[in-house]
Amino acid sequence: ALDPARAFSRIRASGARLPFFLDSGPFGGRSFMGAEPDAVLQFVGGKTILQEGGRRTVLEEDPFGALGKQIAAGGFWAGFLSYDLGRRIEGTPAHGIEDGTLPLMRLARYRDVLVYDHEARSWRVESASPGVPDWLSAAARPAGPLPAFTLGSWGPSIPKGDYLAAVARAQEMIRQGEIYQANFSHRFTAPFSGDP
Repeated sequence: ALDPARAFSRIRASGARLPFFLDSGPFGGRSFMGAEPDAVLQFVGGKTILQEGGRRTVLEEDPFGALGKQIAAGGFWAGFLSYDLGRRIEGTPAHGIEDGTLPLMRLARYRDVLVYDHEARSWRVESASPGVPDWLSAAARPAGPLPAFTLGSWGPSIPKGDYLAAVARAQEMIRQGEIYQANFSHRFTAPFSGDP
């Protein structure tokens, strides 16, 4: 059977819009891939935004309420929920630096999904669309080599001294009984060129 990573590289090479690949690897049960979503729901800049049918609508409801309604309407949803989106549930203050470049939530609804069963080494299509979408046909076409990329050195988003001072502050708050734990994290970035 065609390897899932190779199938996905063919879908990416076809130019399909917003492809996704959830790979469980050889030890998992199933891998999923799709492209050309008919809706995108995101939470960015404090706004819940739905893009569907060529329209962009700012919704009045919170991102979880909007997502619940969209999931109830059907389709296969793939994307991400950021760690910081948890503040919408817990109501905790934000102490980190928010650069505003990434949405806190971004999920897309796919009507057609290609599923690979690693144990049976077989493929199946779950589809709500009539006919075969172009991106799905691309998975069966021959493709060239996987695209090349370069990745530079990783660096932290905050200086080491600031990080160590924040850790010391958290430790002192624990000693004083103000908090019992802290999850202090920060971003690392690296220059990248190529096709992810």
